[in-house]
Amino acid sequence: MFGAVIGLVGCYKGYNAGRGTESVGLAANSAVVMSSLLVIVVDVIAVQITDMLI
Repeated sequence: MFGAVIGLVGCYKGYNAGRGTESVGLAANSAVVMSSLLVIVVDVIAVQITDMLI
């Protein structure tokens, strides 16, 4: 699940990056920050779901 989140965010940010090296750098930085936050959110959701099952 974590790999899918990182891959999807990276592809989305890369696809929507503007033309030029500065926008690519900003998109890469934004992708790292967004994927880090989403990995934490997915982890919290997964813990809550597994906690309900046990």
